[in-house]
Amino acid sequence: MHIGKRHPDIADYELLLLPFVIRHGLIVREKKKPKMILASYQDSMSSKRYLAAMKITSQQCEVWLDSFYRTKPRQTASLLKRCEILKRHD
Repeated sequence: MHIGKRHPDIADYELLLLPFVIRHGLIVREKKKPKMILASYQDSMSSKRYLAAMKITSQQCEVWLDSFYRTKPRQTASLLKRCEILKRHD
């Protein structure tokens, strides 16, 4: 419900892509906000790009999904400028 309120362009069925975004996407950590992890993924069926924003707890034992939304192609390049790569997409 949280994601639906903030990003009404994301349909419920698109949330089913979330495991693929995290497993197969580009995983980066923001340099200025090291507790923020982002997963960027382009769906092969629709060619739409998605970003999952996740936060690490203060104890560093849990990660939770903060947001999930569609991105534009140039936003990935912007991510790479301000983030460090933890895992390349596969």
